Amino acid sequence: MAATNDTSFPERNRGWYQEDLIKVNAPIHKLLENYSHVPSSEVVKHVNDIASVYYSDSIHRDPLITSTTKSDLILVRLRHIKEASQDFILILEFKEQDTCVEAHHRAMVCPRDTSLKAIAEKLDLIIQNTSGNKSASNGLLNLQLALEPISGRPMFTIKPKAMLRPPDVTFDASAELQKSYLMAVIERILQAQGRGEDLRNIDYCEKGYELKSIYGQPPLVWASKKGNTEIVKLFLDNGIDIGALKNGKRMPLVVASDEGHVEVVRLLLATRNIDVNSKDSENLKDSENDRTSLSWAAEKGHEAVVKLLLEKDADVNVKESYTGAAADDKTTGWRLCQTLENHKDSVWLVVFSHDSKLLVSASNDHTIRIWDTATRQLRLTLDGYTGGVWSTAFSHDSKLLASASLEAKTILLWDTTTGQLKKTLTVHTNDIWSVAFSRDSKLLASGSMGYTIRLWDTATGRLRQHLWGHEDSVWSVTFSHDSKLLASASADHTVRLWETC
Repeated sequence: MAATNDTSFPERNRGWYQEDLIKVNAPIHKLLENYSHVPSSEVVKHVNDIASVYYSDSIHRDPLITSTTKSDLILVRLRHIKEASQDFILILEFKEQDTCVEAHHRAMVCPRDTSLKAIAEKLDLIIQNTSGNKSASNGLLNLQLALEPISGRPMFTIKPKAMLRPPDVTFDASAELQKSYLMAVIERILQAQGRGEDLRNIDYCEKGYELKSIYGQPPLVWASKKGNTEIVKLFLDNGIDIGALKNGKRMPLVVASDEGHVEVVRLLLATRNIDVNSKDSENLKDSENDRTSLSWAAEKGHEAVVKLLLEKDADVNVKESYTGAAADDKTTGWRLCQTLENHKDSVWLVVFSHDSKLLVSASNDHTIRIWDTATRQLRLTLDGYTGGVWSTAFSHDSKLLASASLEAKTILLWDTTTGQLKKTLTVHTNDIWSVAFSRDSKLLASGSMGYTIRLWDTATGRLRQHLWGHEDSVWSVTFSHDSKLLASASADHTVRLWETC
């Protein structure tokens, strides 16, 4: 790196130790000149030779260039003459590509008393955070560095240039050095996972950069709740004491079991201090509703988690204080256990299958969605309408689903296993408000705005009968359990009963 007396530099930007820069220039050229002929295992020896170059005694004999654990990385320290200023650190990286050498560099700042050895110890993490940083500012100098290849030789010229304005981002190595190794790795994992929002919700301890919480929760509890297996494993590998986490907070095992994160539960159960029968509640102030991991998992239908807990001898007879309701309330309490999100417009209707294994939702987005009630996952999306779906009904064997739309004036019969459209029933001339299967699923009734009820043969799809009598729209139809009676409700203020004959 040759010193420069470029008169375009502002006066305050001068002050580099020209004599020392000249001393550095020769050994760097010597190293690079021989680079392509030196095995990578030998490069460290060359770098160590250069490590004897110093700025002055005032730097406490801190080397200008030092070797690192990676033989293809070199650190260069540059200092402004102003004593209060921060130093610039240049990271040089050389990579052999076929017959040529590619050079890359990064720039950052650090306090004068920060050793290059300390930076080298965390160089892997620093490199990731300084990717693309080719300039930096220490408040006195806005410095941009460029590497220019020398034609025909495996050599590069390092050219510092002053900038009028500081770069948008200057990386300060001192902040990175204050962070624990664990914290630095967590940040790297979250960045790789594209979880930038989570990074902005990390709280550090008042002193230093030790991790305190994420979204206000103990880090392991947060990672367990989110099912972030990579971060949970990192915490456990670094000896975090699960038993010390209670202190009024939700326990990681209970949270992971409640959410159904199988791999996280498996990791937690493999630790020494885990209490498989520990209890807590969703509301930390509600100690009367403490429950075990097994209880939460069983209620949510997380079968794989239940199996893991039982294999670890979870006690099915643990006495729980869960009441589910106020102490003086004799009824069973209810709580939200899942929110199903997939529709693009208002959801007009939900219906369970008769075996309770399926849930159907009908929407103004022109679709029907069938959900698995055990896993809470979407199984099928049925489309084929040009308008919102207003009515659905399961056959009693849960194998067929009938659906009706306000605009299509047709009834569609679907196979609930495959999602295949089985039959299309078209006779109504007005919007269809309601459909219902008979108990034996052989008949389907439909009511419409045309004041009529129609009965259909579900096996053939043929119309069996028209029922006339209402004087306004038929809003609802339903069969009795023995299929001998049919009830209908109408806007004409009446309910009518129809019987087989």
